[in-house]
Amino acid sequence: MTWNYIISIGIGLYEALSGKHLRFSAGSLLNYADSRPTGWLVNTNDYASYLVIYFGLASLYLLTSKKKSYQLIWFIMLVAVTFLVIESHSRTGFLGWACIVFLVLFKVLRIQYFLIAVFGGITALFCKVMYSSFASSGEASQLVESFTGKGESTQDRMFIYKFVIQLCQDHHFLGVGLGMTPRYVFDALYGTANIDLSGSQTMAAHNFWLTIISDIGLLGFIPVLIFFLYFVYWAVRGYLKNRSLKAAMPMVILVGFIGISVGSSSIFEMRVIWIALGVGLAIINLLQREKNGEVELIK
Repeated sequence: MTWNYIISIGIGLYEALSGKHLRFSAGSLLNYADSRPTGWLVNTNDYASYLVIYFGLASLYLLTSKKKSYQLIWFIMLVAVTFLVIESHSRTGFLGWACIVFLVLFKVLRIQYFLIAVFGGITALFCKVMYSSFASSGEASQLVESFTGKGESTQDRMFIYKFVIQLCQDHHFLGVGLGMTPRYVFDALYGTANIDLSGSQTMAAHNFWLTIISDIGLLGFIPVLIFFLYFVYWAVRGYLKNRSLKAAMPMVILVGFIGISVGSSSIFEMRVIWIALGVGLAIINLLQREKNGEVELIK
């Protein structure tokens, strides 16, 4: 999993620097010039989501090794992923990335070094803002553009969210049917006349939670909610009560999933996301066994 992650980073760097993509990247499939990286995946937002949610698992493998070379690889990976997430122009991806790096560093570094690192980062950012043209410099301009230069995209998202909420109300929160929300959203955005019938005629709601409620209603959402409350409880408890980096992984995966759930349009089809969630559950189970003294099972 870690080495696949590192290879994917290499592909993303190649795309960002050369402007070329793999065969099944959206840039190649739709035949348009876009240097934003997609890695093994199709969509650039999906790639940012993948980088964010698997960073913790790659960190666990590299930072728990006694080899100094692995720690160097981790630092290079940290810099490279930061660059790629900014290049992806994914807002939720960057926010999730910042939170996950914070969570990982807090576990890895001693508290005094962690505070020094945070203070140094804030100071460097402040100096950059005060004494240079922040918005016009390379990666900084990319980051600013991600949050301020997506006016039409933001308006579309807000329209979709309002429409889906109204759709839930119109159906008395009983659901419109499994998988039907994207069809309703497409009709709301593009109408039903003069539509190219060769297309999919669907548009994702770009929000996992709203889509679940819209598809299967509040009654169907209750088991989903119970599952995630269980995950949140054990993830937070493991992070706060266990000092190991392994115990931080469910929390890291959870934060990544929350960011993806409101940022990625294809979360239901992204198997890598659900695999990561499964890994988080497996670690929770192992931590419980470890607490009960079932060490042999973990080994």
